Amino acid sequence: MIQRTVELGAQGPLLSGDAAEGPLIGNQRAMRLPPGRARFITRKRGVGPVRTAWVPPG
Repeated sequence: MIQRTVELGAQGPLLSGDAAEGPLIGNQRAMRLPPGRARFITRKRGVGPVRTAWVPPG
């Protein structure tokens, strides 16, 4: 599935991860990011920062 997303040039959020996994979206690899941070990869605009939120259940 990951290979197909690379082939299609998919866009989406890229969360913290291990760069050794290789390119996940386009030619972008995961990297260590602080909690609550991600990168959003698009074909037109490139890479941009994203903040995520977590709300505890209840």
